[in-house]
Amino acid sequence: MFQLEKLHCTIDDYEYFDGISYTFSGGTLHTVSGHSGSGKSLFFSILAGVKSPNSGDIFFKEKSIFNSSFRTLQDLRKKFGIVFQLPALISNLSLRDNLKLTLRSEAEVLAIARDFQLEPYLNLRPSAISQGQLYRFALCRALLPNPEILLWDEPMINIDEFFHPLVDQKIAQLKARGSTIIFFTNRKTIVEKYGENRLILQARKLDRYEF
Repeated sequence: MFQLEKLHCTIDDYEYFDGISYTFSGGTLHTVSGHSGSGKSLFFSILAGVKSPNSGDIFFKEKSIFNSSFRTLQDLRKKFGIVFQLPALISNLSLRDNLKLTLRSEAEVLAIARDFQLEPYLNLRPSAISQGQLYRFALCRALLPNPEILLWDEPMINIDEFFHPLVDQKIAQLKARGSTIIFFTNRKTIVEKYGENRLILQARKLDRYEF
């Protein structure tokens, strides 16, 4: 269970979130939308643990994301898969070594690289491949640990349509294992296709999204 508790966040005297509380259940997929200025990107960063709220907390398996020991936090982070809007790969490592940061075996790295037609590029560095390939590598890195929480900013937007059925299969497998998946998007087609639980940031709150 992934639980938000009374999140408040103010930046430069502008209040983005006023006590947001919400529980994301396991085995579910949620979409989070929000108009310009609603703080959608900020909300993603907070859920990913990249930024901290002014007050409130996030709990995963009853352990705090923001108020735990370093070791506990490291253990929690291993259970997260995060796909940023820009592929955050380490430029001075080979793509193989980027994937191995997930601490998965060579066989697992090779298997997912083959799935996404990336095996020929494993020994290259990120600067040597196309943007589309970079996004596929970033997605592979997020999927490799079989994360219990998957956060994806602007899903599918840079993934070739040819790979969409494969991505759908991977997402279905995660859900079947009880993982929580959260897509951050304003694209209506994505919300309609994947949003079994549709949420929107508006008026500093997180509400159900009906359209």
